[in-house]
Amino acid sequence: MTIERVANSAYAAPNAIFGRPDDRTVESYESELTRIRLREALAREEALRREKDELARKLGAWQETAANHVAGLTPRERQIMELVLAGHPSKNIAVDLGISQRTVENHRAAIMKKTGSKCLPALARLALAAAWNDATALRPSPELQNTREPDDDSERPRLADRFRGSASRLVPLGSDPC
Repeated sequence: MTIERVANSAYAAPNAIFGRPDDRTVESYESELTRIRLREALAREEALRREKDELARKLGAWQETAANHVAGLTPRERQIMELVLAGHPSKNIAVDLGISQRTVENHRAAIMKKTGSKCLPALARLALAAAWNDATALRPSPELQNTREPDDDSERPRLADRFRGSASRLVPLGSDPC
């Protein structure tokens, strides 16, 4: 280096990231860019983790609310709700249970009012969420669970089996098709 260049570099303003202008090399640029990208990736990962935690909290609260709504039903209302969600019309439910069709319709109206559902798809979502909440609440701790995996899918309990036909028409959380 010449004396002039050394003198000028002594007075040159240092760059906050790379130091003095003469100290910059391709490797220093690349390593600093790598650090910046790593910090950005870690920040994105942290934001996604917070978002996932928030969604899990909201889902848990929604499942708890659904379970509370279903728990507020009488045993007869729960029985009728299961038959309605299985796709049976009021007339057939009345014949099967030995009650009048008007009584079934009154029970259906009480179910819709108590659960706050405005339509059958909303009631199906609520019932599935409540059943899911019950299934997770009753699951034994990992130490007590059987370590044997089911040999095939026929041994695995399916949540949607309880409400045949309604699982294929599920709508994502937050959207109300009613």
